[in-house]
Amino acid sequence: MSLPAIRFVHELRPPALDDRGLVGAIRQLAETQPIPIDVDVGSLGATSAAVEVAAYRIVAESLTNVVRHSHADAARVRLERTDRDLVVEIVDDGIGIGEDVQAGVGLLSVRERAAELGGRAEVKCPSSGGTSVRAVLPLGATGKDES
Repeated sequence: MSLPAIRFVHELRPPALDDRGLVGAIRQLAETQPIPIDVDVGSLGATSAAVEVAAYRIVAESLTNVVRHSHADAARVRLERTDRDLVVEIVDDGIGIGEDVQAGVGLLSVRERAAELGGRAEVKCPSSGGTSVRAVLPLGATGKDES
């Protein structure tokens, strides 16, 4: 396989998901960040490949935003399975997002990844500070593609 083809395959499904599973891949992602990231995961059970990729990409994009923009000292990633959904939440203790700031490509991609699976994502900045990204991904979702 050529180098561009290998990169394309890695973009579709991150190898860490196959090597470590969703929880292990997210823990590995958290360990590589320059600030402490607490990962809180309950029992997830089996999820579709599309849901795993979306959850991983949402966490990755959100942590990128935390590190680049939030001036946070720490963050938390929480994954919780309900009867119908996988809930993915990323919360930081940073400065939040100003009301005059337009959503960038990263936040738009978080919303699009959730919507592609029939889910939803919301970004909130509580008055106490920080930013919260919460995505709800239907467990029965298979997605149009897995990118």
